[in-house]
Amino acid sequence: MGGAWTIKQCLYTLALAMAVVFGLLHLVSIPIGITYDGLEYIKLSDIVGSSQFPARWSPPRAPLFPLALKATFYLVGRQPLAPILLSTSLGLLTILLLTAAARRICGYAPAAAVAVLISFYPTFIAYQHFVLTEAGTTFFLSFVIFLLVWQPVTSGERWQRSILIGAVLSTGYYWRETLQTLAFVAAPLHALSCLTPIRPLGSGRYWRSIILQTVLIIAAPYLAGSVWSHVIDNSAWKKMALRQGLFRQAFIPASDRAVVTNAPFYEDAIRQSVVTGNFYSGLRSDLLDKVFEKSCSASAMDDPQSAFLRAMRQYPSRYAAAAVRTAVLLAGWPGALESENRIFRGQIFDGSGSKIGEGPPDIHDQVIRQFDQKSTDCLVLRFLRTVTGPYDALIPIASLLTVLGLFWGCAIKDIRLVACCALPLFYLSFYVLILDSIDRYAAPAYPMMLANCVILPMSVLGRLKARIPHLPGGAAHS
Repeated sequence: MGGAWTIKQCLYTLALAMAVVFGLLHLVSIPIGITYDGLEYIKLSDIVGSSQFPARWSPPRAPLFPLALKATFYLVGRQPLAPILLSTSLGLLTILLLTAAARRICGYAPAAAVAVLISFYPTFIAYQHFVLTEAGTTFFLSFVIFLLVWQPVTSGERWQRSILIGAVLSTGYYWRETLQTLAFVAAPLHALSCLTPIRPLGSGRYWRSIILQTVLIIAAPYLAGSVWSHVIDNSAWKKMALRQGLFRQAFIPASDRAVVTNAPFYEDAIRQSVVTGNFYSGLRSDLLDKVFEKSCSASAMDDPQSAFLRAMRQYPSRYAAAAVRTAVLLAGWPGALESENRIFRGQIFDGSGSKIGEGPPDIHDQVIRQFDQKSTDCLVLRFLRTVTGPYDALIPIASLLTVLGLFWGCAIKDIRLVACCALPLFYLSFYVLILDSIDRYAAPAYPMMLANCVILPMSVLGRLKARIPHLPGGAAHS
């Protein structure tokens, strides 16, 4: 038995070493990609901490990523390696966190499989080479999952975990604002794991501490966020998201009062955005901008929250259909007319030449001079292009397994499995609710869903072994 344990530990160690080595390989082999958003983040890295802050800040952007870019530029210079090094480091930390979480749930050998599965995921790697927040968002999401699968025993450990979760979510808010919403699922999961097994009802001090810890996890990121909202008015991002939600998924009909003029153009835009009979990626981006310009009422542009809530009451069936289409898109279902994951991945992996797009004219030429890299084909890129298809096919399966894992975890009262499934699903549900049909926003949840492709089968197998004595392997994880 000791020999088997040693072999599994060796596999685990080798898998982690492989993750590090492959991370270094793609770090030096794959060029940097910079979109319009990336150019803005580089510009904001100059503004944060300067006399131009907050006057010239772009309100939809959180400050931590530009601040991290600024620190990385200071350490390694203003060069292409700096942003890639930042995101690749966060990607590697994500692999370590999810692998450690898997090891706590199902042992060394399955955790090794998780490390390998995530390390070679092409979309995850592609975003590590963009000046975008996706890699860091994945890290914060994984960090919360890692903390939730830790089973605290003493009162001090329970307080320690609640403080750490609150701190991670508070910090995550400053990386991507939507991470603070995870507090509403992390807090009850923390409380439930502390109540397993249920303690004596007479222990009032114990119950008070659990309630206080739950309140702490929920309150911390919102108190932290209130500081930033006093500095920067970030309502512009919320308005933009809700405005897009109204029209991108054709939530409101052409007869609605929010479509004041040129309703036929709106209807034609919907027809042009249907491909092979499906519409789940919504209106094409180029047509969406024209719909705002030609068909949208001033009230919907200026107060989209009221228009969105009114439309939910007035068109519940249309909202439900739009939410289902958004969920299908974010679950990774293939065949979408527009997939930013596919487009951005292709920008990095395919072709040669510059990977820098258009952006703010005041910094575009400067960024080209400092960051432009001419890509050449290499073994790493060829390998990633080869495995892209199988991974794209696996993501919808991983999404389904994550949903099934949530029900299975609840059925067997395994809070750790529930946490692994509930966190990515809750993260995606926010975008589903506001009909934000951009699959790039779902990318941070995919590594955890891939991990669930290993964790859920191992949980089911472990349950079967416990119930059927003659099955090999025994009931204990090793």
